[in-house]
Amino acid sequence: MYKSIIRPCLFRIDAEKIHDQIITLLHIYRHLGPIRSLTRSLFHPKAVPFQWQNLNFSNRVGLSAGFDKEANCFDELSDLGFGFIEVGTVTPHKVDGNPSPRIFRLPKDHALISRTGFNNPGKEMVLQNLRQKRKYSANYRY
Repeated sequence: MYKSIIRPCLFRIDAEKIHDQIITLLHIYRHLGPIRSLTRSLFHPKAVPFQWQNLNFSNRVGLSAGFDKEANCFDELSDLGFGFIEVGTVTPHKVDGNPSPRIFRLPKDHALISRTGFNNPGKEMVLQNLRQKRKYSANYRY
């Protein structure tokens, strides 16, 4: 179903636009308690935890830096079973990044090229978002 229906639909939408829409959906999802509980139970990996340089991870699958550049939806993303989530490059002040278009799909190569630059809201906003999440969740260490 994914390859025949969902993927072709998603590939008709600009890559950066679909990214922004997913972030918006995650913001809506954060308020859907019963659905979040169900999602956590469905996506809880049955992997062996591992340790690397004094860091403990629930599994080896992580989300690399760049998807959640504002650090405002990593809590919701963690419901999907990632063992770790990086929030992205943070600069002292807000940076808009490169001009659009800046994300390109290479379907034949099963690849995506991201030339967004270091777009981020700046360290104060990222710290505020991290602190806000920390109030509501004891599962995270920063």
